[in-house]
Amino acid sequence: MPKPYSQKKFKFTGEIDMFPQEFLDLRKETMKHPELLKMLESCSDLAEWFATVGTYADVVIDGIFDKYSLGNLSVTLTKALYRKRTSFIITGSTRLN
Repeated sequence: MPKPYSQKKFKFTGEIDMFPQEFLDLRKETMKHPELLKMLESCSDLAEWFATVGTYADVVIDGIFDKYSLGNLSVTLTKALYRKRTSFIITGSTRLN
């Protein structure tokens, strides 16, 4: 049986001393999207994790990322997930009379 998403550990190919706040904010926002969490269970590394989040959030990710650009990508994905979570639909008349 695979480990639950919250217990997964990813292997990193670079040297990262600690997670930047932008990544922690993204991780916190992903926890508010149950469908995304199910998709993330099958991710085996960090690149696949970012690709899955990008696909879910309708953000195209293309390029080679360093520590700084991963922070920028995390901010972009966090904003996209937040918009996806807070979108609403107005139906019918908007008259207030």
